[in-house]
Order: sequence, then C-alpha cells, then structure tokens
Amino acid sequence: MPRIRVLALLLTSALAAQLPRSPDALPADVRQTLIQRMGADPFAALAAWRRAPGDSDPPAWLPADGRGDAAWDWLVHTALWHQDHDVAYTAATLLSYPHLDLVAADRWLTVVWPHVFAASTAHDWEQVRRQVSSQQVADLLADRDCWRAEVRPFFLSDMHRCMRPEHTPLLAALANSDDPFLRRGAFANLGTVANYTDQHRSVIGDALLRLHTSDLDRAEEPFLRARNAPHQPRPYHLPTARPGWSPLLRAALERSFLELDKPLFAAFLMRWAEAESPASEDRLLLAALLAGGQREATWLAQRAMARMAPEPFLLRQLRSPPDAAPAGLLLAARHDWSALRELANKDTDALAVALEFDFDATFLAWSAVAFGADAAAGLAAVQRLVEVADAVMAPYRTQPLLVGRLRQAIDLFGDRLDFARLHVLVENLHAVRSERLIELYWAAVTPQNLAACDAAVFEVSASTQFHERLREWGAAADEAVRAPALDLLLRLGDAQLDQAVLGHWQAHHQGDPMLLARCRQSRLVSTFLRDALRKEALDSDGHPTAQCSELLAAVAMTDGMPHGVAEHWTADLGRDGNTRLVRERFGRWREQVLAGEWRAALLDHCSAQSPRALSVGSLGQVDDDAMRELLQKVRSTPGAVVQSAINELAIAGDPEALEELDELRARHIYGWFDDADNLVQTGGRSLDLVPWLLGELETNCCRRNSAASALQFLYGFEVHAISEEALQTQAARAREYWRAVGEHVKWSVLANRFVVAAH
Repeated sequence: MPRIRVLALLLTSALAAQLPRSPDALPADVRQTLIQRMGADPFAALAAWRRAPGDSDPPAWLPADGRGDAAWDWLVHTALWHQDHDVAYTAATLLSYPHLDLVAADRWLTVVWPHVFAASTAHDWEQVRRQVSSQQVADLLADRDCWRAEVRPFFLSDMHRCMRPEHTPLLAALANSDDPFLRRGAFANLGTVANYTDQHRSVIGDALLRLHTSDLDRAEEPFLRARNAPHQPRPYHLPTARPGWSPLLRAALERSFLELDKPLFAAFLMRWAEAESPASEDRLLLAALLAGGQREATWLAQRAMARMAPEPFLLRQLRSPPDAAPAGLLLAARHDWSALRELANKDTDALAVALEFDFDATFLAWSAVAFGADAAAGLAAVQRLVEVADAVMAPYRTQPLLVGRLRQAIDLFGDRLDFARLHVLVENLHAVRSERLIELYWAAVTPQNLAACDAAVFEVSASTQFHERLREWGAAADEAVRAPALDLLLRLGDAQLDQAVLGHWQAHHQGDPMLLARCRQSRLVSTFLRDALRKEALDSDGHPTAQCSELLAAVAMTDGMPHGVAEHWTADLGRDGNTRLVRERFGRWREQVLAGEWRAALLDHCSAQSPRALSVGSLGQVDDDAMRELLQKVRSTPGAVVQSAINELAIAGDPEALEELDELRARHIYGWFDDADNLVQTGGRSLDLVPWLLGELETNCCRRNSAASALQFLYGFEVHAISEEALQTQAARAREYWRAVGEHVKWSVLANRFVVAAH
C-alpha cells in the first residue's frame, strides 16, 4: 500500500476516534429529533434560553436530572464549538469534565473563562479546578482585579488543590491586595503550599513579615468592595547580617513565634532553620524562643543549641526547662551526652536524638544490646531503632550515617540475630536489605515461621532457593509443614505441585476460584475449574450466582485473562443495569469461555452495552484489536466516560492516548489524574513515572494524596507515615528513599507490586 494512502488511513482513523469538534458534526437524524423535541433549531433554542430574563422558567426540553439521552449529549458536545458564544457557553454549563478529552476541555475553558468572575453567574468551581492547568491557575491569581465579591472566597478555598510551589509569588502578592478576603485566602493557600515544599523561602518570609494580624480576621461586608480601604503592608526592617542565621530567617522566626498569638508556617520555618547554621550571635533570639512557650519554638531552639558549641548564657536558660521540652532533646541541648546515652537505652525519643547528635557512642551501645545474647532485649532494641530510623517527625531527623553503619554491623555480627530480629529489620528497613541480611533471614526461616515472614523479599532476591524450598516443604507429610508452603505456592501460581496445591485450595480457599486460577499453567487446575463452571447452576431467575461469575472469570484467567480484567468483569456481571443482558447471554459466554474464547465473550458483553453506559475500567489490559476499537468508540461517543476510555487506551499502548496523558501531566491538570485508577496513574506500573510522582508530593494535600496512593501501589512507599510537621518534607523523604532503593526494586507476584530486593 502506498505510503500516502497509509498516512491518510491513519489520519482518518485518528479523526474518527475523537469527540465532535464542530456544530456541523451534529448528525442530521439527531438534529431532526431535537427540532421536534425543542420546537426550533436546537442551537437557536440554546441561545434563546441563555438570553432569556434571569427569572424565566427553564424550558420544558431541558433534562430534569441534568443527564439527557444520546441526542442531548450530541447537542451539547457540538454546541460547545458553536461560534455564537451564548450557545457555546450554555453547552459548557451542561457538560461535565469526565466526558471531555483534552482538546474539548481546552475549548470548555476558553468558553467559560470570560464568565469565571462574571457578576451574573456563579460558576461551578468543581468543574474549573479539575480542568485548569498550573499556568491557568497562575493567570487567575494574577487577574484578581476582575473578581466579584461573591466568588473570591470560594475561588481561593476550592482552588487550593490546584496550588503549587510556583504559585507562591502570586499568592504572596495577593496577600497584599486591598481586598481582605483575598488577603486572608492567599495566606491560607500559602500555608498549604508551605507544608509541602521548602521552595520560595524568601517570598514566604517576606509575606509573613508584611502581615498585619488583622489580615487574618474574618472580613465583614464582603459584597461592598468600595468600603475596602487601600491596604498598607506592615513595614519591617531586617536585622543586621552577622554570623549565624540569615537576617530574613531571624526576622521571620521572631514574627511567627514571638509576636503572633499562634505561629504561622511553623514546620516551614523549622525546616528553614535546620537548613542554616546557628551561631553564638543568635543566643538572644534562641533564649526568647525558649521562653516563649511555643512547642515548635522550644524544639527549634533546643535543636539549635545541640548543634552549636556549648553557650553558657543559653545553658542557664535551661535550668528551668520549658514544659514542651522532650527529655532527650533537653539533654542534647545541654550537651549532657552521658545522661542522653543512658536514657536512650530505654526511651525511643531519646534514642532518636542521641543517634543524631551523639551517633558513634550511641550506635555502639545500641549494637551491643541489639546483637547481644539476650534475644528479648535485642528485639526491643531493634524495634526502638525501627521507630526512629526514619524519624522525621519534629523534633527529630533521620541520621544519614545509620543505614551504612547498620549494614556493616550486620555483616560483622548478623549471625547472632534470631528470626524475630531479622524479620523486623528486613520488613521495616528496606535500605538495609543487604545480601548478607537476606541470607541470614532466609536461613532462619522454618515451616513454623514461614507464614509470618516477608516472603516477597525471598521471591525477588536471587540468592535464595525460594521456590525449591517451598516445593520441598509443600510435599511433606506433615500438614503443619505442608500448609504454609502450599499457601505461598498457590499465590505464586506454581504448577509443579498442582495436585497438592489444588487440595490446599479446596481445604482453605474454596470460595475464591480466581486465586486458584493463578496456577494457570496447570492442566489439572484448568480442567478442575472448567468442570466446576459447567456444574455451577444459575439462580432461580436464570441469572448467574456470584460464584458462577467468579468461576467464569477464573476459567478465563487460566487462558490468559489478566486478574484486573477478571475482577472488573465479575463486578460488571453483577451490576443492576446489566441484569437482563446477563440473564439472556450468560450461557453463551460460558460456552465461549469454556472453549478458550474469553476475549470473544468479554467483547460480546461490552459491545451489547451502550458506549455511554459502558464501564471501561481495566479493558485496556486486554490485548485485542477489537477491544481497542471498542475503546476508541467509547472515546469518541458524546456522553460516554471519555477520559476513562483514553486512560484504558493508554494502558493498551495507543500512541495518541499516551500523548494526551503526557500532556495532562505536563500541564499538571488535577482532576483527570485524581480520578484515574492507580494503574493509569503509574502508566501501567512504569517506574519511569516515579520522578514525576515524587514532584507531585511537593504541591498540596490533595495532589499529594493521589501521588501517594500511586507510589504505594507501585512499590509500597507510605507517604502518609511522614508527618506534615516533620523536619523534612514528605517529598524530600520520598526522594531520599527512592535514591536509596530505586535501583533495587523488582516485581513480586506475591506482593503484586515492586519490592526492594537484596542489594
């Protein structure tokens, strides 16, 4: 076929697989239906409705529930592109973001933009915030003079999940506007961003110093902007530069902790203070922070004293310690290292402080107990270390030397550790998983503790003979030896001991046929599941029972259906809206699946549903051209879940869909990413997206939540275990973890995610 013709066909296919982009795309038969329903040209009817007086009754043709039929969806999608702005804007107000692709969303924003702050409308910020890019948010922040009073507070509240570090300068400028609503809302958003980033310290410090306490008061008369007096930012002068903390930091600390009733940006300022080195010249400020009674200020001052050489003046301030002083930190501030080491033997918080400020002596003393002959005392010591090894909860920080020294100690003294201590180390300290540690751990595993071990580590670590040992134990005569091994072999999908694994499943997991289907390479298992599916009766109404649906999916799994697709299919079979369809066609699908034609059965089930109603989740995992064509049909159908269809096409490898998702990531569009499932958020479990996900942690609570969920799904990192009050941002800690273990993660069938292997 000539190259030009190939390109033409590709272009035609691409144009066909998209939403309508013109009012001319409204099909003639649909137009005629709408004319009969609306009594006039449908676009003219939309324009007339928009131009009617504000107290007019809604037209009779307007869908009562806001969700019309296919003809209605065609109308609003084509009207969005109408040259008459009233027609386009009316359509925009009737569309919802999950039904728009990126091009349509751009058009939606173009149409809506002039109305965002218009006096005659109160726009739905849920729709706006889920579609705007980071640049468009910046444009909104910069265009504050056009805002009307009723919208301003809603904007800054609802749009907080769109804020990012790059918006900090604009928020700081907004905090000095004449409008008290904007000042208050801008400071709230600055506080949100400052929780998650250490960027723009000078901007945030300046905003804090310009703040009048009255700026935080709830504004009165919000709708009368003329009453807003011109705002004069609070004047300030920086102290003289000298050794120690920078002038801006010193001034910000004084303002927040000593002058305000409740400190602002406390965690942000603590991290800033940790990034700079205090000196003796800061002693008066430190003394004031100690005496002020604020918890964070006390921690900050005592940590600074622990880092400095002993200062007699400051030591005198600690003769009557503040109530908020943790005992271990107080001893470090006094440089009383012997007392701190003694307390660290029994107190977890003191151990965290001692490891940071008196590492060598403390680690040596801890090692003597942890690797000692007293197993109970050693286990308690190891458990205390685990609690503080990743200590980023203020007022503690992780000791960067700990991992390397602990690995050295394991190399030298690891053979003294029993299973309990080894297990705690392996399960909790992923960066410590040396080959030596995993070998010791594996040597300590017995049939009695197999069920309690972190088996996924053995699966991904090359030095263990994991499968061989499991099969040896799985063939044992003793049930107590056999059962834990067979349980793991079942989850691994092992086919060598298929008779024993099948018996174990029948005894312990008979209600979960999809678990047995993991052993898809076993002819015995495949035959068993097929026989069970043939024998499973339907209910009295001729509808498959839940067990029958799961058996159908399980048999399909033995022939290659991905587990995620199987779960989705069983859920779809049970949907109320599909009852009649399933009752009529289930027998046909059962015969197709039994014949190994599960793709045909699944496609028939999906094709029999309207593209507007089809739930497409996980269908991108089906390697089938016909299924991809169906997803393209959904992707181009007005009223369908277009964004979900694009997500699944991206999972299927469609170049255009992949490009569209790359673009929404580049623009930092919040809603689409937040609504997507973890598989889509991670690009089909791609480690290549980890840097981008780590960057999303450094934004705000809502974006952080989505990225945190994706990272946990991908390789098990728990972002939420790191406090927002920590002396390290969640993003910084997550980056440290990835730098330490990222090159050593391997896929685990048992964990269904990447797991840190021995390294």
